[in-house]
Amino acid sequence: MLLAHLLCFGFVICLRDYREHLISKRVTHLALITLVPLVDGSILQAAIMGFINFAIYAILKAISPQGIGSGDIRLSILIGFYISAFGGGEYELIWCNTVSWLACSITAIFHFLKRESLREKRVAFAPYLFFGLVCYAMSS
Repeated sequence: MLLAHLLCFGFVICLRDYREHLISKRVTHLALITLVPLVDGSILQAAIMGFINFAIYAILKAISPQGIGSGDIRLSILIGFYISAFGGGEYELIWCNTVSWLACSITAIFHFLKRESLREKRVAFAPYLFFGLVCYAMSS
């Protein structure tokens, strides 16, 4: 049930982010509210994981305001809850984020090889966040 929840909401969020570069507050909040009953462990642990991930992305936003969008910061809370729901901890949170950032970096390298400028190109980061999450979910 948890994997179906992830795939369903992940697809909807990623599709809109890819098409419009927007992450809907309503869909993110609905995903979070419907995820809470599926959290196997402690809700407090899931909230802590969501807060830790939120803090990481908020710091990144403070360092580079144009580098990451507000929707991605909101989405980071949901990703933290998912990792906790799959039984992960801080190590898995770092692993999931690293896979997401590496996948995005590899894509950026291909754009550079095509001699495309990324300055005017916006990157939909939600698909990469969910890619890292799905990789973790499949490995656990």
